[in-house]
Amino acid sequence: AFSSETIKTATTNIILPLQSPTNSPTFSQSSLRRLTGVAQDRLEKLKKKRRLSTDPNNDFPISLEAHLIQIDTDIELINPYEFQVAGHDAILRAQDGCLCKPLKKQELWFYQSLSESHPLKPFLPRFFGCVPFTQSQLKTLLEAALKRKKPLSSTPSSSSSPSSSSSFVHRRIASSPNVPSSTLPLEFSGLPSTTISTSPSTSPSPDQDDINHEHIENWNPWAFQMHRARLLEFNEFQEPLHFYLVLQDLTYGYKCPSILDCKMGGRQYGDDATEEKKASQITKCFATTSSTLSFRICGMQVWEVGEKKFRTVHKYAGRKLTADTIEGALVSFFDNGHHLRLDVLDQTLSELERLRQTFESHESQYRFYSTSLLFLYEGYEKPGTAVDPKMQIKMIDFAHTFPKGDAIDDSCFLTGLQNLIDLLLKIRSELG
Repeated sequence: AFSSETIKTATTNIILPLQSPTNSPTFSQSSLRRLTGVAQDRLEKLKKKRRLSTDPNNDFPISLEAHLIQIDTDIELINPYEFQVAGHDAILRAQDGCLCKPLKKQELWFYQSLSESHPLKPFLPRFFGCVPFTQSQLKTLLEAALKRKKPLSSTPSSSSSPSSSSSFVHRRIASSPNVPSSTLPLEFSGLPSTTISTSPSTSPSPDQDDINHEHIENWNPWAFQMHRARLLEFNEFQEPLHFYLVLQDLTYGYKCPSILDCKMGGRQYGDDATEEKKASQITKCFATTSSTLSFRICGMQVWEVGEKKFRTVHKYAGRKLTADTIEGALVSFFDNGHHLRLDVLDQTLSELERLRQTFESHESQYRFYSTSLLFLYEGYEKPGTAVDPKMQIKMIDFAHTFPKGDAIDDSCFLTGLQNLIDLLLKIRSELG
């Protein structure tokens, strides 16, 4: 649908998504009322960023056109991603187990630079390429979703077309994820509480009859905040095309995914950061466990089998954790409200050890700044039936990943990984 000339023109003027505001308000029950203000802060940052010249050192070779033509099946956007627990980007759900994430040149370079046999491949989501969408398409999709204050259906009717308001096609993929409805409250270790919820994205399957599938008004407030801010940006700035990375949806096929996002390392800014950005990130790290443990919790949701809802922790609550209290937060990720998922904890330790050994046995070609580890398991349990937890640990978010070259790796990624393993081993020992 887009000529080579149009794509090439838009490629030279890619809008890189914003970092979150330095002075963002604490996320609490009243935060939804302040979303417009937060989004306006992001707009001001975007205006400032546009006045800055492009960093001349940011010269990594990327080829958008090469990756555009790699995708030979259709990509259909269905709705904003409702289970986003952290991150600055407004992520969109596509069909057939794909997510569309706003493109950042550094992240595209990282995925493009990886060989098929790279030892980290098993710990990464699959990368399919990148696609452009028009701003009009994206704006219409977000307006429809935010107006309803709940995710749109992930199962379009067979008669749906690319011009409909609930889905847009770049290139088409059939079928859709099976993700249930959920009510998501926050009750955790004395942290601020908030109640959030999502509407069902698909019709319940027969073995999900014991899950509450009521249509509820709101969705995950973190996702709501990101998409609201994105829509306000669209209202402020006009761009012909917006490029998105097409990545594997790690929650595809899960009914009630329990998710933990840990930002790794003691340095959170890349080589291309401004002095202002460096100062902001250094201050933020010193105020969190990033400085003491080289990792911090950025977001979490845990399915409670008895209550049939999620417990959640957002990044502002995660920043309040200390080296003394973060152990309780980690324990809560394996606590489904009925019992501790020691099976998941054991699998987690096994996977983390495998990742650690991979780093130690292969000299890293990269320096990972502000990269996260995403922990994921199936929280749904049917009484009397064994359910595979489908435990996964993946590295995500590579917008600040740089080639190692002759530089000293001061990311402290491996330090954070070892500290995380040590804490979980301590927890496992105490639980018996």
